Amino acid sequence: MYGEGLVWSFTNSGIVPGSEGLNPRSEKLEREHLKGVSATHTEVKERPPPRLVLAFYYPWYGNPAGPSHRWFHWNNPPGVAYESIAAATDYPLMGPYDSWDARVVKAHIAMAKAAGIDGFICSWWGINTFEDIAFARILNVAKKENFYVTIYYESVRELSEDDMVRELSYVLKKYSSHPAFLKIDGKPAIFIYAVETKGRSLAFWRRVLERVGEKTNIDAVYIGDTYNLSFLTVFEGLHTYNPIWIENHNEVYRELSEKVKSFAPLSGGLRRFWCATVAPGYDDRKIRKPGKYVSRREGAYYEKTWRAAIDSGADLVLICTWNEWHEGTEIEPSREYGFKYLDLTRRFAEEYKNITLPLAPAPELSLKLEASESETIITLENVGVVPAVAVELDIKGGLFLLDTYSLPVNSSRTAAFIPYLGPGERVTVHAKPMGEAAEVEVKVVAWSPTGARAVFKTEPLRLK
Repeated sequence: MYGEGLVWSFTNSGIVPGSEGLNPRSEKLEREHLKGVSATHTEVKERPPPRLVLAFYYPWYGNPAGPSHRWFHWNNPPGVAYESIAAATDYPLMGPYDSWDARVVKAHIAMAKAAGIDGFICSWWGINTFEDIAFARILNVAKKENFYVTIYYESVRELSEDDMVRELSYVLKKYSSHPAFLKIDGKPAIFIYAVETKGRSLAFWRRVLERVGEKTNIDAVYIGDTYNLSFLTVFEGLHTYNPIWIENHNEVYRELSEKVKSFAPLSGGLRRFWCATVAPGYDDRKIRKPGKYVSRREGAYYEKTWRAAIDSGADLVLICTWNEWHEGTEIEPSREYGFKYLDLTRRFAEEYKNITLPLAPAPELSLKLEASESETIITLENVGVVPAVAVELDIKGGLFLLDTYSLPVNSSRTAAFIPYLGPGERVTVHAKPMGEAAEVEVKVVAWSPTGARAVFKTEPLRLK
């Protein structure tokens, strides 16, 4: 807009024909459309860059063995097996976990912090949803771990203006005063997905955010998912969720950084935040047909996006994603990639923030195996100084596990998963024999938050 005349209108909705699933959210405006536009000078007040590394986080996974007592998002059996998960591109090193489990959250935060990540932007789908309940639990764990979280407001729903005002007000009133809720410039920060979807205009969002402010009396920082610079009159920063639609990240990020940081409403004000998104790749072919695939190129794609983000002088770096297993954008450790993408994250986070992060040694565990006529008891204790994460027990002997995440490997072997075992903590796994197994043997693989591996074994134990 200039004066009161519309210069250009561009709408992104659904699938863009000919884009091969990339769905670009930008379009070129020819210079001839800008003839007659006069320059206006406004003062942009500087503000210190937060220099935060944040990862998009999905708290929507459920497992009947966890606190949610249900399968959610992993896809119900037979979709979940030890060999593969029907709805996940790759296989989590922690197995198919439950997002309501504090041990899962502690493990995620321990690994994220070790890689230089400051906080999670948690996908949020409404009041009293599965994700809302998970978010409340995540906040409490994050407080103890000196970590920060906020919501990613999922706007791609059939929501009225009143609905959005109610939901955003709920989040701010219920959560924003929590010590672990992300603050920028001392104000609670919320990220909003796809702000232009469903035909929502700049005026729409101005009304929503003004009404939320009036209803809550809370001054918040909102960062919108769009590269439409006009939205900077409402939002204090812009980002894109997934940058796979961008061909030249260096060029686009450098140009956007300059434009976002120099932007100010006609009334003046603080400069806006430039958020650059990095991603390891993309593969949603398990859940969509034909789906979209962007190769990780053995880490080169992730490195390319990180380099573009740092070179653009990003105020915040956003990682797409910590654990979106459906679309294959996760950097959380997996069977396929191990800790490779957390190692890369740590390297670039150190450069971006000019810090040095320590490497944790391998965990030290004691393992004890006991058996009686009625049950077998496996006791695992962390006797070292670092947490053990993604602990997997390979149990030979045909046992049915009673009190932990587990999956059958075959007729004589069972895998058990323990998300987190802190120094001095002990966990006991009770199991019932299946069939005519004569002996039991246990092998344990555990990891430190920075990926140091340790292996422990028991001698075969004859069942009574």
